[in-house]
Amino acid sequence: MGFDPTADPWGTAMLAAAALWVISALIVAIASIQGGSRRSGGRLMIVSLLAFLGATGGGTWQRLQVAGGTAEAGEPTKAGASGSAAEADASATGAEGSDAGDLAGSGTAGAGSEEGSVGSGAEGGTNGSGTDDGAASDDGAGSDDGAGSDDGVGSDDGVGSDDGEPNETTETPPEPATGSRLPALDPLPTETEERDLEIRTRLREAESVASSNRSCAKLDEVALAWAKLRSLPADAPGRRRAESIAEQLEQCRRKLLYSISRRHRRTAVDARDAFAKAIVERFEEEHGLRVAASISGMSHERLRIGGSGLDAAKADEIMDAGLRAEVKALAFAQVVLSDTKVPRTYELEVTPENELGLPDLREVGLGEPLRLPEAP
Repeated sequence: MGFDPTADPWGTAMLAAAALWVISALIVAIASIQGGSRRSGGRLMIVSLLAFLGATGGGTWQRLQVAGGTAEAGEPTKAGASGSAAEADASATGAEGSDAGDLAGSGTAGAGSEEGSVGSGAEGGTNGSGTDDGAASDDGAGSDDGAGSDDGVGSDDGVGSDDGEPNETTETPPEPATGSRLPALDPLPTETEERDLEIRTRLREAESVASSNRSCAKLDEVALAWAKLRSLPADAPGRRRAESIAEQLEQCRRKLLYSISRRHRRTAVDARDAFAKAIVERFEEEHGLRVAASISGMSHERLRIGGSGLDAAKADEIMDAGLRAEVKALAFAQVVLSDTKVPRTYELEVTPENELGLPDLREVGLGEPLRLPEAP
């Protein structure tokens, strides 16, 4: 493999700085032997050392951004299989890979603008939300038909056996998923050759989604890829390849859960802010009380309302009259009503913020971690 200086600019800068330092060290050594001035060589050594340290720091920071999920660009997924292997698989089977289609009625899909890792939160709040969403990057390594792996044709669990006869498999359908927008797939063909061809096609198409950052950030494409993978019998050829794809799709699912949850969190924060602004006027109109309201918490999940006449009995009366249902619907975790002397605190159960996107994922069958049924 040839050296590509553009593949890792920070690493190339480190090598150049190190080389410059070695050259300057030789200059200083030669000057010492000959009794000349070492000042120029010393300055060059200092400059090269600073350049080396700067390149090291820059490269480390870039890698931390990619690995930690806090950068603006989403972290890349595993690279797809090589193009040559894909061509070999395609030529052996005569199948042409197709792009994973969008599902009808995508609705609230977490499309390509948001991505991140679940639980990488810097913002606390009571529900422990994560940092700002990273934007999905362009397609990573792996072509659209990202095919070919070690489990392709001719491998131990490939479609063809050593004697050229197709392997016999037993249909073992996976447990059905649930959801209102589950992808619909045709059943596998019953004829052995067509069936094996369809299995390879579905593996290839699922792998193209799992290996693409762009597709990995689209809820419906990930759901369709997972549906294709689940449709394969547990003892179908290419089992190890399917398990590897399932692991990649699980990473996509977790990123989607994070990004969709963040989107719902932002919407909820805006709604809580608007409620806090309007509640003061409402209290005066509906209850004849002049109060002040404030919100706190990283997600604005705590509401405090205070004013004269808002004792414990009045607070309970107002909460039971409908305020409790309102603040619960807005996902306030804590509400304090106070007459400025004795506060009345109400703790409310809310959905953890890193799970706000679960309903969206459940609609397309991605509500649970993606694991293939065990092979017999």
